[in-house]
Amino acid sequence: DNEVYATAQFLALFRSDDKGQNFQRVLDWQSVPYTNVHFVAPYAVSKVNPKVLYAGGGAIYKSTNRGASWSLPNGNNPVQDFTMPIASIGLSYSDVDKLAIATAPQDPTISLRPQILYSSNGGSSFTNVTGNLPDRLAIDVEFDPNEDNTFYVVFSGFGSGHVYRTKDAGATWEDISGNLPNVPHSCIFIPIDRPNLLLVGNDLGVYVSEDGGTTWEAYNKGLPYPANVVDMSYNYNTAKMQIGTHGNGAFQVSLAEFNIQLPAVITGLETTTAADFKFTNDPNPVISEAKIAYRLDKKAAVNLTIYDAQGRSIRTLVNASQTAGAHQIFWNRTGILPGTYKMVLQIGKQRVSKHILVK
Repeated sequence: DNEVYATAQFLALFRSDDKGQNFQRVLDWQSVPYTNVHFVAPYAVSKVNPKVLYAGGGAIYKSTNRGASWSLPNGNNPVQDFTMPIASIGLSYSDVDKLAIATAPQDPTISLRPQILYSSNGGSSFTNVTGNLPDRLAIDVEFDPNEDNTFYVVFSGFGSGHVYRTKDAGATWEDISGNLPNVPHSCIFIPIDRPNLLLVGNDLGVYVSEDGGTTWEAYNKGLPYPANVVDMSYNYNTAKMQIGTHGNGAFQVSLAEFNIQLPAVITGLETTTAADFKFTNDPNPVISEAKIAYRLDKKAAVNLTIYDAQGRSIRTLVNASQTAGAHQIFWNRTGILPGTYKMVLQIGKQRVSKHILVK
């Protein structure tokens, strides 16, 4: 929680261990091979193991100790060509060794085509998965947190599509640009547990799709127009999205201001007989909607009910026999007054409960 990473031009990477009060340099592009790096060069911290970092120059650099030391997992070899440094890095949410990268020419005189490369072994080797993607600069590569073989590539420039998705680790690609404006795009954000909700940033602002990229709509409340959005991130603890622009500053907004609610996370549910069923779900307090997920190890009768503080049943979400495997539902608290409630999950003769707060 105390670690902060920051980077300056040409892959000068710094780490703070005290929430940004002090920084130490952990990567110097002049001290590693293949020092041809982009002015804005990428690095990424693993979502699986925060001690693991990847950084991109002419080669892929990897650290397993928070930047204290670095290695070249693919040897003294550029990922594509000495003149085609890495421009973007995307990391898997479930496998520390899976990553996808985009390359780009170091200057306009280079005629090589930019590539999208995929690795499943921590960068020791890469597969060219560019396929029929546009011959343009890929500005952002992001894995889907809900599906490990799915990742997205966002393209700058004008002309053909700007947002592409693969569901098979790059074997095939789908253009999901839909009705997005024909302007350079820079970034994409895919929320956890909402696989059909996508947000992209482009030269005009933020665009949102709630149907997996079939249709898009501008959501720029509170932003200047045009905003030229270059990066987005989301803090699940504060329910705030951070939006960075080129030349117009940085903004922090709630997705509720866009009439969008990510699932609240309700934590702390445990069972006394985990061998028979497992129950996980998502945070308190519930503001609009919560995702409730559980897994049955065998077929069972399931009842999931919400009770108020007086013990009265106010909403039954599930009351049926269900097969073994994963199950999930979304609870919309529409019509539920703010207060403390109890969620009770009963599977067969076993029961577990959790107090939840509705705001």
